[in-house]
Amino acid sequence: MYLTREEERILDGEEGEMKARLLEVLVRLGEAFGAERLVRPASVHVSGVSYGTIGDAGLRFLRRVAGEGLRVEVPTSVNPCGICLEGNLEVDEGFERRQREILEALESLGAAPVYTCAPYQQGFQPSPGDVLAWGESSAVFVANTWFGARANREGAPATVAAAVTGRVPEYGLHLEENRVAEYEVVVEFEPRNDFEWSALGYWLGEAVDGIPVLRLPVRPSLSNVKYLGAAAAASGALAMAYIPGVTPGEPRVDDPERVEVGREDVFDLVESRFGTEREGLAFTGCPHRVNGEAFRFRGCDCYVCCPANAVFKGRVLRGTCPVVAPIEEVCDAVYTDSLKAAHYLASRVEVNVGPLGPENHKSG
Repeated sequence: MYLTREEERILDGEEGEMKARLLEVLVRLGEAFGAERLVRPASVHVSGVSYGTIGDAGLRFLRRVAGEGLRVEVPTSVNPCGICLEGNLEVDEGFERRQREILEALESLGAAPVYTCAPYQQGFQPSPGDVLAWGESSAVFVANTWFGARANREGAPATVAAAVTGRVPEYGLHLEENRVAEYEVVVEFEPRNDFEWSALGYWLGEAVDGIPVLRLPVRPSLSNVKYLGAAAAASGALAMAYIPGVTPGEPRVDDPERVEVGREDVFDLVESRFGTEREGLAFTGCPHRVNGEAFRFRGCDCYVCCPANAVFKGRVLRGTCPVVAPIEEVCDAVYTDSLKAAHYLASRVEVNVGPLGPENHKSG
């Protein structure tokens, strides 16, 4: 890999041992993916923020980095943590103490305390062509698909290293030759709400293993793309799609395989994966909703995940999400309109999950 003189100086330890080690992480990552150089990202989004996700090992790592007095070199946002910053979710005292240590370490590095999976809603909107070092899968999909930026899903330690060194290896979807569509997906129904966009995304992630061009009967909003992409990234690690009229630039296509999908295909998959008869809590806001956006559920108590306070029916979770919080201590069944949340709650947290479809909720 080609390194500039400044990068060689850092690697030689001239700006401290910790910064050298962090740059070495990025160099090794780049070599593994065949990157030819390091580039400066327009912004970084740090993942692995919840104590429930990174545990004591992650906490020790962040303590060491913060203890060296280092600061981020590019604009840096951070993912949701494992506690509600307004105290609306009861957690173990030891869990909360360690979680707050993680937040203190990140903030001492100069990261913006937004604690959201949707940084583009909190002042971190990329421009077309921007190279990013983002670690949140749903945000990566939106960055590539809606904004036309260039983002891979970076691992948690790599995002911290990228923030502190101001570098990221140039590989994968940073490069034009890797942004070629291999599928043309014709959607034969019009999704009517966030739940249906999420269900379509969940099907999409399982159905294709390359970049698709999505032929939709309606132009989606940013919220639609957010819900679709979050589910597609969860079920199949899909990092982008071309949506004509939405994604900046013309799609690059290489003899794509044509796939057609109807409403029945999508909901047959959802019904085969998720369903519970137990009583439980409901929540919406995965990915996070825009500040102040109201969303009311019929006939059930709910949590609503937002980056900041909102006042409406239900308990607002600020800075967190049940996917990364110890929600199993609160209940053993969850209903949600997000198939990303359903996927991770069922597989990681191991609570019973049921979809909260259009018959159960309404926008308001």
